[in-house]
Amino acid sequence: MPDQTTTPNSSSVARRAGLLAVALCGGLFVSAAAQMPAPSATASRERRATAAAAEAAKKDAPEAQQGAARPAEEGAASKEPVDKVSAEKSPAAKDEALIESQEPGEKTDAEVVVSMSGADGADAEIEALRSRVESESDAAGRGRARLALVERLSAAGRKVEAVELLRAMLGEERFDPPFFYNTGNALARLGESGAAIEAYRKATGQRRGNYARAQHNLGVVLIRLGRWEEAQEALTAALKLEHFAYAEASYNLGRLHALRGEAGLAMQEWARTLRIKPDHADAAVALARALAEDGDAEAGLAVLEAFSARFSRAGASLPREVSVARGEIIAARNVEATGRVEKVSSTERRPASSSTPARESKSASRLRPLNIDRETYSLLRRARAAREARKAEESVALYRRVIEGTGGYFPP
Repeated sequence: MPDQTTTPNSSSVARRAGLLAVALCGGLFVSAAAQMPAPSATASRERRATAAAAEAAKKDAPEAQQGAARPAEEGAASKEPVDKVSAEKSPAAKDEALIESQEPGEKTDAEVVVSMSGADGADAEIEALRSRVESESDAAGRGRARLALVERLSAAGRKVEAVELLRAMLGEERFDPPFFYNTGNALARLGESGAAIEAYRKATGQRRGNYARAQHNLGVVLIRLGRWEEAQEALTAALKLEHFAYAEASYNLGRLHALRGEAGLAMQEWARTLRIKPDHADAAVALARALAEDGDAEAGLAVLEAFSARFSRAGASLPREVSVARGEIIAARNVEATGRVEKVSSTERRPASSSTPARESKSASRLRPLNIDRETYSLLRRARAAREARKAEESVALYRRVIEGTGGYFPP
């Protein structure tokens, strides 16, 4: 990170803080209910890719024929919407909400188990699922039951058992891309990023790279780890597979550019996200804030106004984050305008010492890259998670570590 020799003025600090906040937390996350299911064309193409890869696997690896003999059946049976852990159940759940779940439409094994309340009920459900896993002779059915068991264990706070089961599933030798994709989703939700990456790579490898959602989720987890070059490669691959019409991949690629301080590229991706999916609230908020931070508050407000008009015409209620962002941009604009008035008044009271071009002020307010190392990035993420979990003391301690590690000053 470049040395700071002077304290930035409030407006430049706000602009830089806003872009970093957009990249790290603010407008980045979508709720689990708002996750975008992949278009049907994607699912169809991926099923064809699975079948083609299975035929190739028969020729290349005779020992894999038993698993590859029915890829369509096992793939369809493994299509579980497993991404159901709420924000209250996981400190990293907002990041996990970016992990896209598998194709909808299949009944989950969790629905087969009779719901019971209390700790005893949870234990009974877990034991019932364990029995189901043992009794399943079909590999696909056993995989579904184990994913449901992982979900129940996670909900019951038994993370160690859930992770142990998932790692055992990851080590299996079988041809089933959706199985490994869902395993990666479960691992990512539990914070096992390294194992999740392995699972996603296994899923994409079995489809010879033709698995857009797995590439997307791989990119999201790599961003989480600060492995930005690999993340860009995965997200770009997902976009190419969807002919650059994959809203979530474009949105997250914008996040990546924002983290790197590449404001122009970030805004391009968020604008493309809105062209693909006009009701993408987080992209609208991110783009509006980035425009405002880059000195064009009016353009930022215009993005939010157009978004609000679309929601109004559809008769839908406006997402709260859009209203919040609009209020913040207006407030920042008013503060900046007040500062300009005070500066002009001060200048009029004293003779000018030099002639400074008018454009210098605007160029100075433009965004500059803010570079942070991986350790600082990790501390910021942990501090945000603690703050959202209402662990004020832990959050303050982590933010203090960030400030101490950067010589006593860190731009907001």
